[in-house]
This record gives sequence, structure tokens and C-alpha cells, in this order.
Amino acid sequence: MRVLLEQREHDRRELEQRIVQNVEHLIDPTLDRLSRALRHRPERLEIEAVRMNLREIVGPFGHRIAGTDGGRPLTRRETEVANLVRLGNTSAEIADALHISPSSVAFHRANVRRKLGLPKGGPRLETHLAALGRD
Repeated sequence: MRVLLEQREHDRRELEQRIVQNVEHLIDPTLDRLSRALRHRPERLEIEAVRMNLREIVGPFGHRIAGTDGGRPLTRRETEVANLVRLGNTSAEIADALHISPSSVAFHRANVRRKLGLPKGGPRLETHLAALGRD
């Protein structure tokens, strides 16, 4: 039984590694071309968000930001805002990219902070989100 469980864990890790490699080799080049083509347009932020979302699908940040380690899950819009914050974008850039008002961005940022248990005046949201992605 132990041998079967070890083999299953080995197969799972191997599958995860193949998925990451496929994203890097098949999808990243296309995203790179789109990003360069949209260099000076707000839609470029969407390309970067797609890239980060793909990484989160295969990485630990996706589970943490989705609230699977005990917290309340973020909404789709909160996740979009969190991804763009993590990339270092300003609230004005995020509002422009998502076609929402800066006050809506501030609202979503506050909800993300609250759901992640970050106090007002505590660590910067960008710093906290970046740290989640590295764990």
C-alpha cells in the first residue's frame, strides 16, 4: 500500500512539472508577443494578469489567494485586482485596465486586505501578495 501511495505522489509531482513546462513552452511565447504588441496600451495589463493567473493555477499562490487555506475566498474581481496589485500596478492603472473607477479599485483592495487579514496601516498589499506567490 505504501509503495502505491509513493508512486501516486511521484506521478502527481511529475504531472505538475509537465503542466508548468507546457505553460512555459507553449503559452508564454504567445503572451510575450502579445505583451510586446500592446506595449503602450492598457490592455497589456490584462496579458500580464493572464500570465500570472496561469502561474497561480500551477503554483501555491492560487490556493492561498482563493482562500483555500482557511480564509474567505476572493471574488473574481478581487482576484483580478489582487493580481494586478501584485504586479506593481497603481490603482489608476488597474482602474484603466479593468474599465472600472479608481474608487471601485480602492473598494476591492480593501476587501482583499480584509479577507487576507491585513490590518489598515499594516504591511503593503503588494508586498504581502508578492510574498504569497513566493511561498
